[in-house]
Amino acid sequence: MDDNIDVDAMREGEEAAKELVDALQLARVVFPSLRGEFPVGDHPLVHLGGASAETARALARWIREHA
Repeated sequence: MDDNIDVDAMREGEEAAKELVDALQLARVVFPSLRGEFPVGDHPLVHLGGASAETARALARWIREHA
């Protein structure tokens, strides 16, 4: 592993991605490539990845209904 990678930030990004996956499942929305990503410096990142137009519309609809 690269010694420059902040392991805590990497773990935090992975945990945040898992939380988002779990929440999106409640709305029956799946982002197939959603995952924790390598941090930039000490900033955890979540890679949202790609989603089909159908998935994006389902998420948009759910947000509108629950906002």
